[in-house]
Amino acid sequence: MRTIENINPNKVDAGLGLIQNVPKNILSKLGISHGTSFSDGGTIEVTIISGDSPENITKIVEDLGGRYEDLGFGFGIVNIPVDNLWRLANVSSIQYIELPKSLYTTDSQSNRAACVNTARESFGIQGEGILVGFIDTGIDYTHPAFRNEDGTTRIDYIYDLSDNGKIYNREIINTALQNTDPFSVVPSYDNAEHGTHVAGIACAGGNINPAFYGVAPKSSIAMVKSTRGQFALSTNIMRGLKFLVDRGKELNKPLVVNISLSTNDGAHNGTSLLEQYISTISTLERITIAIAAGNEGDAAHHVGGDLTGEKRISINVAEDEPAVILNLYKSVLSNISIRITSPTAATSGEIIIREGYTEGIIGRDRYQVYYTGPKPFDLIGEISIALLTNSQYISAGQWEIRLSLQNEYTGIFDMWLPISEGLNVNTKFLQPTVLNTLGIPATVSNIIAVGSYNYVTNNISSFSGRGRPAIFEVIRPDLVAPGEGISAPTPNRSFDTKSGTSMATPHVTGIAALMMEWGILKRNDPYLFGERLKYYLVVSAKRPRTDVVYPDPSWGYGQVCLSSAIETIINNIGFIGSRSSKAYRDDGENNINENLDSDNNVDTYENLKNIETMDNEINSSNEYVRSKNSINEILEEKEVDIKSNSYRQPSIYKDFERETFQNYKDYSEVVGFIVEYTSRDELLKINNIPGASVVALDLNFAIVYIPFNRVLEVEPYVKDIVSIEVPVIYTLQQSSPVEASGAPLFHNNPFLQLSGRGVIVGIVDTGIDYLNNEFMREDETTRIVRIWDQSLDGENEVYEARLGIEYNSDQINEAIQANKRGEDPYAIVKTKDDIGHGTMVASLVGARGINPEVMGAAPDCDFAIVKLKQAPSVILDYAGVSTPGTGRYATVEVLLAIRYLSRLASDLKRPMVICVALGSNTGAHDGTNAVETIITNTTSQLALACVTGTGNEGDTDTHTEGKFDKPGQIKNIEIRMGKGQKDLNFQIYIQQPDKVSIGVVSPSGEVVEKIPVRLSRVENVQFIYEGTRMRISYIYPDPVTGDEIISIEARGLREGIWQFRLYGDYIVDGRYWSWLPQRSLLDPDTKFLSPSQYTTLTIPGTSRGAIVAAFYNQNNNATVGQSGRGFTRDGRVKPDIAAGGINAIVTMPGGGTRVVSGSSVATAITAGCCALIMQWGAVDGNDPNLYATEIRTYLIRGTNMRVGDIYPNEQWGYGAIDMKGVFDSIRENLTGGVSQTRDNEEYSVGNLFVSKPTDI
Repeated sequence: MRTIENINPNKVDAGLGLIQNVPKNILSKLGISHGTSFSDGGTIEVTIISGDSPENITKIVEDLGGRYEDLGFGFGIVNIPVDNLWRLANVSSIQYIELPKSLYTTDSQSNRAACVNTARESFGIQGEGILVGFIDTGIDYTHPAFRNEDGTTRIDYIYDLSDNGKIYNREIINTALQNTDPFSVVPSYDNAEHGTHVAGIACAGGNINPAFYGVAPKSSIAMVKSTRGQFALSTNIMRGLKFLVDRGKELNKPLVVNISLSTNDGAHNGTSLLEQYISTISTLERITIAIAAGNEGDAAHHVGGDLTGEKRISINVAEDEPAVILNLYKSVLSNISIRITSPTAATSGEIIIREGYTEGIIGRDRYQVYYTGPKPFDLIGEISIALLTNSQYISAGQWEIRLSLQNEYTGIFDMWLPISEGLNVNTKFLQPTVLNTLGIPATVSNIIAVGSYNYVTNNISSFSGRGRPAIFEVIRPDLVAPGEGISAPTPNRSFDTKSGTSMATPHVTGIAALMMEWGILKRNDPYLFGERLKYYLVVSAKRPRTDVVYPDPSWGYGQVCLSSAIETIINNIGFIGSRSSKAYRDDGENNINENLDSDNNVDTYENLKNIETMDNEINSSNEYVRSKNSINEILEEKEVDIKSNSYRQPSIYKDFERETFQNYKDYSEVVGFIVEYTSRDELLKINNIPGASVVALDLNFAIVYIPFNRVLEVEPYVKDIVSIEVPVIYTLQQSSPVEASGAPLFHNNPFLQLSGRGVIVGIVDTGIDYLNNEFMREDETTRIVRIWDQSLDGENEVYEARLGIEYNSDQINEAIQANKRGEDPYAIVKTKDDIGHGTMVASLVGARGINPEVMGAAPDCDFAIVKLKQAPSVILDYAGVSTPGTGRYATVEVLLAIRYLSRLASDLKRPMVICVALGSNTGAHDGTNAVETIITNTTSQLALACVTGTGNEGDTDTHTEGKFDKPGQIKNIEIRMGKGQKDLNFQIYIQQPDKVSIGVVSPSGEVVEKIPVRLSRVENVQFIYEGTRMRISYIYPDPVTGDEIISIEARGLREGIWQFRLYGDYIVDGRYWSWLPQRSLLDPDTKFLSPSQYTTLTIPGTSRGAIVAAFYNQNNNATVGQSGRGFTRDGRVKPDIAAGGINAIVTMPGGGTRVVSGSSVATAITAGCCALIMQWGAVDGNDPNLYATEIRTYLIRGTNMRVGDIYPNEQWGYGAIDMKGVFDSIRENLTGGVSQTRDNEEYSVGNLFVSKPTDI
């Protein structure tokens, strides 16, 4: 045995360390011969990383007789004479050199399994306008799957690295296709068939049987042919990736890249130059990369485990192996030695592992060991063990490598053989470890690593590479996709079936292309690429295996599902985009473009506006006038002493100081406030203030509308201005369920016919498309008794409120008739549902069923609609909402809407169910919010119920809670602020009688020490390094609940982790809670680092008077992560019930349909079911004195409870809604049985038996 001293081993990888010391005549026996690629001139190709300029590196390499190829970001490829490689390594500006790795290829109905077909149809996406790049074995460009209907190519580029890097563009390929011998023009082939098959899975389309269509059949294609046979050098992967990025920019197309190639050569921790380059590209470019997890799951090419004492590793070597290379990795502190024993019992003796190169003889064979030591980018380094011989093959049989720990520091180890395609199938570890078999470069953290499963048997593919279970590390793979028995195009106009993670990966690649078309090109989410796209794929993945705890090293986060991914985006960003054949936009005048063909991508890209920008567009077209009158005068003339108020409701005005007013003094926008008053005469004097109006809610509270810069002029006439210290912003809860509720059973039941007849459903939402015939009777007259559009400017008061315009049924019918005559109906009834959410809710509640797919739960009910006015921009600004979007509403407008519907029900003397399908995170979650209070008061009215949902915040990381065990403890609330989170308001609630103080630590480490609690104390904090301003208020005690509230208003936030330290000054109970605003109001990366999924139901879902519905997946009777969970902060059981909320077909403005999921679905269905009960009781006279509390009891008694669950619980309340169960329960409690619910006339006409209600 001898040890050779050479250059610093830390600057070269283990493979190069071996090459330096091995004679060229046996290099081919090292098992790394593919990576060396020596030419006759004795040159070698390596990858380098350098901090110097490309010009300087080029000169250095050329002076050494080599050639340098710049890849950008400090990475490059060098071809250089072997003898000069070590001189290059000694250049100080060269940080690291790596030998190219050999990456091997890793070889309908699968689209349906990945939820592709439904999504393509629902959202009108085909991949058009997206460039899908492949780094693979080439493509048969003549195959009809890759040609348009006119015979031209869909391929933008072919970059053939196997033929000296020749480039063929779309024009050249089209010329070839017109030639009788196309390969004479473009001589690029796919002899391995792998690349053609992979590209076909992702992109096949054109003139082939649609059964063989790929995921994105209208996408553009770019193929980098990087392989010679079945393997490719990592340098060619890097070249290809740079080429695709450059071409994507040139073509101005969003780019998705598929890499179905894999290797075991490396530490599997992302530190090789190949992995770093891919990671850098993925971070800095607008790109999504999907990489196969490899087929090493069952190849027995990995062993690993705890490094303690002595480990014996047995390896079976087949008879035809010229050499075997093993890569060994160990923990940093563990010092080890190895002993190698051949099948002939010859041994190497003990080899102490030190940095550098060691070699020796084992019988007739040889060994070589090279340890890099720690690398510049990897703490653990790499140990390469080469088994070779001077004969033709090394000794076949069982080899043993014995690892011995040489110190007291135990740890872990991993050892890999080359991947299956590089070895005889019988060369393998005899006691392998199945975990950590993920191939490189699927180990890169910021790409999508894709494993394979059998979609027929729902089992993981045995070959699919697996990750390792690790705390605080990325779980890999990210997802699994169908990868067994996948049919797709192969060369020579053929089709074939193949299996492998190579087949799974293009499913995800195609899905990414469709999502980027929907997000970027259709303007629904312009940042939908890379990690953001991956996030939505993993959170929405199907997780049907009850025996698997997700995320799992084999399954990752679950089975990829495109339709769920897009639904999750819609749920999270609060946006409901266009689907199927219709798309809607706001053109600045609130007009609906009803004829936009979503299949025409050019038109869609130009015409479809991101709904999140609508609010900004509307505001810009109605620029409010700014003035500097009243506020300045008040500030100059007097100091308002708000603290003199005898009653101290939590209010911004208790210390709304000069500095605060100065921030908003120019805003003349009219804003609504709740005020507390003592004298009605004094209250009405507010009407004399220019631009102001007032409407009393009850004997104590009223709502004032007034220009924001005149707000202090109200103060002399009221007791207090209530509750905008914590501005509450409500958002829509939108993210077959009707059948799951059991409601259709009673629509045409001859014994108990219930359809909502005689009941009004009041909907507080975005309006309604009153021209939709689903909301008309058979005679084409409207079922809508009233529409109050708060967003319109009107002259008349609506129940004393000078806000909006009210339309009655006569006016709506007049507009319907005008529309039938071809006239403009909106000249008569101006209201429109620009967002579409209200129309969808109404269709779930009571669509008549002209389209049978969209029949509502109560198809004969009437409607009363309130279209809410959007929250004023000054309120959004003060509430800390800096993200763009629409569908945001303030407390006052929601209060007035519920008050209006309550008054209307009384005036019309008809039973009503109010449906409120919106919610907010801001508030105490204990039923004391203003909207919750009015719901509780309103539902004490006879034959009036209010239904709301739990929201979609269950898995959004926007809630945290904790408990002090004793006084003096310190608890940390950590919030990760996203890059776009500039402003934020949130509150921390402390259970009475506890007293808790707060301190703050910024991301830079700047500390604001403990701020002691004092009555109504306000502390203004300025962070020097971040430039952030923070206003911290103590409300102690809260006059309503007695609890302590800590209110934090932050402006100018910086990205990073902010710590809010809670100091337990006085602790009896110990509990505390905090909520961030709804996910749609936040930057995607803003979240609590220690969130809780409980008490995530949104306000007003914690109201005492409301019937509250969670949502579940009615298709498999499963809980849904997004659904808000109970219980309330004060321990009451909410939700009451759960209703189906997944994949409901609804009608849209203009008459189209779409599929939606979310809390709004469950809320609407529950409201419809309540209308059926209201008809049975109040209209049909079975329970004339029917109150909301009784309806809740009926619903609870009839619920369907899953076996094994304990009820009530936080997810389901008392169980899933079941209308048959409701009336079965009622029947059991009626003295006369079911006959009391039946009043039908029955007779025969010939052979026809007729049974109909007597009142028809």
